[in-house]
Amino acid sequence: MLSRLRTKYKVACLSNSNELHWARFDGFHQHFDVSLSSHLMHLIKPDAACFQRALAECEKNAGEVIFFDDALPNVAAARSCGIQSFHVHGFDEVRFHIEELGLLPHAHA
Repeated sequence: MLSRLRTKYKVACLSNSNELHWARFDGFHQHFDVSLSSHLMHLIKPDAACFQRALAECEKNAGEVIFFDDALPNVAAARSCGIQSFHVHGFDEVRFHIEELGLLPHAHA
């Protein structure tokens, strides 16, 4: 799903992570166009400054971004920054919202 999204959109990861976890997953660089971690940014969700920095790093305005998170305080903080945000539990809920929004490009036959 991420690779299909990346054919049309910039896909980013904003993670409250630490150096050990980030290294274990190689910063998620192969899956995302932009990978941001709290330990590198010295900012942490749900701090509004964290979302503002992520917008700057992605070179996007809040109205151009859709954010998914399993922590309600993070979703509320992103919304307060003007970012369309969804509180989700697991991949199936993320996929549901992406499909509902019509964001998933059709696979080429």
